[in-house]
Amino acid sequence: MLVELLASSAISAVIPFLTKGGEAIASGVGKDLWDLIKKPFKSPDEKVIVKQLTEKPEDHESQKAAAKKLYELLQEHPDIARQIEILLEKNPSIIIQNIQGNGNIGIHDVKDSNITISR
Repeated sequence: MLVELLASSAISAVIPFLTKGGEAIASGVGKDLWDLIKKPFKSPDEKVIVKQLTEKPEDHESQKAAAKKLYELLQEHPDIARQIEILLEKNPSIIIQNIQGNGNIGIHDVKDSNITISR
């Protein structure tokens, strides 16, 4: 998987865990994924990005900032990128849709989850 796509997919996949008030992220796939995502964010400025995403996971600007920085960091840490990729591939509870082109809309229904439709 391309690192840019991996970064945005990882952030998208962790959002439902973060929006449930931390209860779902406390264990299992959500915790594992979140721990991997946070791992390369080490500088004070990078930690601010993680804090903003944690406090406002549904904010699209926070998501974009986190995905952009994660992309940059994963290029420096291919070992972490590979671990995230393996985790995303092995967990059927994480559904990622990557749709390319103009004017496309993708919808997937998952019980008790948030559905975001963007253009």
